[in-house]
Amino acid sequence: MCHQKSSLNRTLSSELIHHFYITSSSQPTTSSFYDTTQKFENTIGIVFSEQPLIQASLRYLGKQWPFTDLLEYAQQKTKKMPDTQDENMLSDTLLKFYLTGLIEL
Repeated sequence: MCHQKSSLNRTLSSELIHHFYITSSSQPTTSSFYDTTQKFENTIGIVFSEQPLIQASLRYLGKQWPFTDLLEYAQQKTKKMPDTQDENMLSDTLLKFYLTGLIEL
């Protein structure tokens, strides 16, 4: 229910991810952190990623995490300096994963 004077925004933006805690039941199917392409799966489906930042993030998501903690962990794990492009790529990817049921917000 919305007030008549309030406008409802139904546009999904990956920037919204920054305000949520994120969790996933997906697990890596390999134990090596250094495989070029890594596969993650849960009861909903399977995803493959070649992006080290995405791989590190999915490995970290065994619990609920604020987006900023997740981004910081993935950057440390991949030895990347904070970067707006990485932040945008991660939030875009997590939104896609949310829409397919791979992660929860």
